[in-house]
Formats: sequence, C-alpha cells, structure tokens
Amino acid sequence: MSTRVWPACVLLAATVFVAACGGGGVKPIALDGSPRFPDAEGVVTSVTVKQLTLDGGRVYDVSKKLQSFSTYTLETVSLLQRKGQYVQVGLHGHTVVWIGTIGAPLPQNPPVVYYLGTLVKVDQGRLVFRDGTVLRLGPSITTPAKSGLVRVEIDPSQHVVRQVVVP
Repeated sequence: MSTRVWPACVLLAATVFVAACGGGGVKPIALDGSPRFPDAEGVVTSVTVKQLTLDGGRVYDVSKKLQSFSTYTLETVSLLQRKGQYVQVGLHGHTVVWIGTIGAPLPQNPPVVYYLGTLVKVDQGRLVFRDGTVLRLGPSITTPAKSGLVRVEIDPSQHVVRQVVVP
C-alpha cells in the first residue's frame, strides 16, 4: 500500500469504529414535557432485563440504556416492576429504548386504565398532555375540553382512549 493511501485507510477505519461505538447510537429522550409519541403500547405480561412482552404476544429486546419512568412524575421506575402495568414504549428497531408507565388496568369487564393529566392540545386524533404523554382517541370519541385537567379511560386491548371526562 502506498504511503499516500495508508493514512486515508486509517481515517476511514477510525470513522467506522467511532460510528459503531456510539456515534450513531440512540439518543435519550428528553423528559421535559415534550410530546412522546409511542411506537407501541400495552400491558406488560412478561419482563426481564433482556426482554419485554406486551399483551402476551409482542416480544421486544430491552436496551442496555433503557429509560424507564412514570408518565406522571417523569421519575425513574424499576423496569422489573412493570409487569401487569399499561405502558407506552419507544422502539429503535425491535429494541425498547424507553418505557413510560401509565397504570394498572382495573379488572372489570371490559378492563380499563385511567389516566389523569393536564391536556395541552388535541392534535390529529391524539391527546397531548403537559407531562409529554400522547394518547390516541378511539373511533368517534370526542373530548369535552381542548385543554385543562381531564380524566381519560384507556381501552388496554385497543390502545385507545374510549372516554374523556372533565373532573
């Protein structure tokens, strides 16, 4: 190899190495109230530090740099204690990079998850809340308020809001 080509090869190899070691990695999400649009949501039916199962059938790998937090307080919560909880997740490929806990489904027929939050806006069939939570409205569901404190009923099997109430 000529002495002119060798430095270019070293530079190329170094660039590839830096990109593979984190230069192109997933950036953490800001827990500052910015809207978080989930890639998936559902009830955690199985969880380990390596895998997470939603609704008994959708299995995802868990990132080593996972952000696990409460949607209400934005504080860190234990991933392994999410079993039985309704959650929203952000994915990078097939790997969960963030998980926000909303709450436990109530065992009624049909099951329901309640969420209480300050609605900031309704945008294209989605409710956006001050803490960053974003929920999809179910078919034909309207909201009595465009902003302010609301309580929503989430259908944990359909992953949509089925009722919005001003408390």
